[in-house]
Amino acid sequence: MASIYQRSNGTFYGNFYHDGKRERLSLRTKDEAEAERRLRRLEQSEFDPFSEDDPTDYFGEEADLTLSEAFREFAAAKRKQGRAESTIDSYRYTWSALTGALRHGVKIDDLTAFQIESFLHDSDAARSTKCKRWRHVRAVLRHFDCRDVVEEVTPPSEPTRLPTPVRREDLSALTMELKRQYRGLRSRKPQGCRPGEKIWMVPLWRFAFYTGLRISELADLRWRDVDREAGVILLRDQKSGVENETVPLTNAAAKQLKYAPKPREPEAFVWRSPQGDRFARNRKAWSNVVSQTFSETVENCDAVTEDHTFHDLRAGFATHLASNGLGAHEIRSACRHANVSTSMKYVRVANSDLRQSMEAAFA
Repeated sequence: MASIYQRSNGTFYGNFYHDGKRERLSLRTKDEAEAERRLRRLEQSEFDPFSEDDPTDYFGEEADLTLSEAFREFAAAKRKQGRAESTIDSYRYTWSALTGALRHGVKIDDLTAFQIESFLHDSDAARSTKCKRWRHVRAVLRHFDCRDVVEEVTPPSEPTRLPTPVRREDLSALTMELKRQYRGLRSRKPQGCRPGEKIWMVPLWRFAFYTGLRISELADLRWRDVDREAGVILLRDQKSGVENETVPLTNAAAKQLKYAPKPREPEAFVWRSPQGDRFARNRKAWSNVVSQTFSETVENCDAVTEDHTFHDLRAGFATHLASNGLGAHEIRSACRHANVSTSMKYVRVANSDLRQSMEAAFA
């Protein structure tokens, strides 16, 4: 007996049940019809889901791809999603370098963490190159649901444990990339996207950068909590457990509110998709969609070299304050940090920026 289900990353899995036991196996596809076909093939074959056999042997030749064949399939999927050829070429350059470093005919399912790490940690490559390589290789592996090897890889490490803030120029590049993706999706007929899909996040990302709000706080923000006349935002619930605290609403942040969807009843959420429910929300699901879209945009934006997460917008807010002369205690108040030592990290990042500028000036 078997059933099918889809994970949040889009990959379909098969659940097999026998004598009170369950085994869950990836069907290695994000296409539902193909997943059902593969599940039927497994059920009709001699495959035993509770043995050590590899289920991909029963899927046919398409599941046993060489690295070159795998990239062609990956590139086709990215084109279908509306990715620009320049972005796909960037992925191809990295993947070709990985392929060239290995023996001819290696299959994607045979890749090991050691092989990937040897490629990533090339001593001749710059740190930014190593990070970019990892983003690209990881994207292809995730497309084929090779999550086991992804989890085993030790990614390129940062030289320090300082925050990796999103800078204003990074934010500009990311919003431009999201707009480009949206235009590409809208131009595809009849399988494009609905009006306002994805693009509604552009002012949200800017608002996050200009306020330093956490994603959970943005998810809960309603119009009743925004007082534009007084210039404050009311946070009814925070990570620290403090309730009903106000934070400043700067002019830069307030300007983004005019792009928020209408209608704007007091109980309506400020940030939502055009088709989203105004009054009810699964906070975790909403946060996952926003975070995943942000991460995917970073992954496809060649102008951004750091492997940013959505939380780095908050880090960008704090670092921007430090770069403009605010001290650790002021940053602690603005970000609502529990400890001033957290705020000091952003002062160190700003000081590091200043030192680099001084070194360049005296070079």
